[in-house]
Amino acid sequence: MFLLMGAPAGCRQCGDAPPVQRQASGRQGGASHSSAVERSSGGLRFESERVELTLSAGRLQVRGVYTFGNPGPRLWRGRIGYPILVGPGQRPPERVVVDRGDVLPVRCRTPERCAAVVSLGLPPSGSQTLRLRYEQRLTGRRAAYLVTTARRWRRPLRRADFVIRVPAAWRGVALSYPPDRDTVQGSLRILRFSRRGFVPKKELVVTWDE
Repeated sequence: MFLLMGAPAGCRQCGDAPPVQRQASGRQGGASHSSAVERSSGGLRFESERVELTLSAGRLQVRGVYTFGNPGPRLWRGRIGYPILVGPGQRPPERVVVDRGDVLPVRCRTPERCAAVVSLGLPPSGSQTLRLRYEQRLTGRRAAYLVTTARRWRRPLRRADFVIRVPAAWRGVALSYPPDRDTVQGSLRILRFSRRGFVPKKELVVTWDE
């Protein structure tokens, strides 16, 4: 999910992000949102996401489509951090690619706190859709995608859609969220789930026995 990096341009009442937020971001992104994000965002809203996770031996591919809204009467322009979940069995990606072809470096403040930084510009009463993709190396039988930081926006996501693809030959595949659909297409098993008014209580975790 996302972390606001500072006050938007043209927002006189917003001020800078509170110190706790800057500590989490380390100026280069972080692994959690500030609880004051609504106050410092000048009204920026994180509205929906569609995420596709494709797993194969030793690799996780992530493709995300994220929509933001600006309900206010002024242009919103600023930076947001895109934190990425990493750990002993899930290495940081080298880069995040934006749909328009920009390549964003991934910086890690600590071994478990990594993020890329994205710039946004939303017109008054407008919206913007951001498409990102990246890959991570896996060394175990577990993969995770960060979703709980959405709670820090203090507003449920209008809609969240997730598609998880794994090799059909894998055994013991389990999700931390129950799938709405579970199908097999050729060599892939595809699990899907959608939520409206999404307030995540845990991360999206995929495990398998292989």
